[in-house]
This record gives sequence, C-alpha cells and structure tokens, in this order.
Amino acid sequence: MKSVFVKTVTGKDKANIVKSLAEVTRSLGGEWLKSKLIRMAPQFSAMMLVSIDEEKEAELKTALEEAFPDLAFSYASADAVVEGQGIVATVVIDCDDRPGLTHDINGILSDLNLKTESMESHRLPVALLGRTVYTAKMTVLFPDDSIKEQLVENLESLSERARVNFE
Repeated sequence: MKSVFVKTVTGKDKANIVKSLAEVTRSLGGEWLKSKLIRMAPQFSAMMLVSIDEEKEAELKTALEEAFPDLAFSYASADAVVEGQGIVATVVIDCDDRPGLTHDINGILSDLNLKTESMESHRLPVALLGRTVYTAKMTVLFPDDSIKEQLVENLESLSERARVNFE
C-alpha cells in the first residue's frame, strides 16, 4: 500500500539541491506527484506531494534528514488528496497599492470559499505614474465557472484602477 504525504523543506539554497532531494526519494522507490519551489534571496522552500510504499516512508524521512542536516523538514498526511474536483484557473490582479491589499484579497477568496493553490504578489514603484502599483498572480480552484464573475467584481471593487484577468 502507498503512503502519500506532503513534505516541506526549507533552508539555504545550494546548487542542485532539488535534484539531490529527488534522487534520495527515487532511490527508495518514492515519487513526487506534485511539487512547488520558491527561491528568495539565499533561501529556498519546497513542498512535495510524495508517494512511497508505506514500509519505506520512515526510511525516506530518515535518509532525507541525514543527507541534508542543514535543511528543515516537516511532513503532513495527505490521505484525502482528491484531484479533479473543480476548475483550476490563474487569476491576475493589477491595481494601485495600498496597505492591507493582500489581506483584503485573501478575505474575498475566503468569503467565496475558494481554495488558493498559490499566490505571488509584488509591489512596484512606477516613477512616471508617481505611485506604487500592486500585482498578484493566484492559482485558484473554482467549484465551477459560476463564481468567476463574482470574484472579478469583488476584486475590482478593491481599487478604482483594479483590473482582473484570467490566464
């Protein structure tokens, strides 16, 4: 029987670190069903949805922690992984920046009971406009198409110049 869990890894970025993590997993017969990686400054963080034979799970965790003592690992059960329930879409919002904007966007997503797979935001000063603009790109799981229009309306209400697009 297979064990499926989410492995989170954080620490200082090094050359070939992701490849090395994958090699340890594969050496014990495991595989990454899904992964996400982010690098920021000299740090990195990665999340992997791992599948491995139940009897090899503890051995894999020990092998990873021994092979990479400078990294922090955490694990969470993923017994209820359900794929294909809804529509995944990428949503981009561009608007004038203001305090609390990310909080308000997350509030809208929560109020509409939408699940966010990922979100990346940036604040960019634009000298020609004399203001700072905000852009966020989110991967969102929608139960169906019916709620997309409501999401656009709610997000565009956050700022006079807000524009929302789907990629």
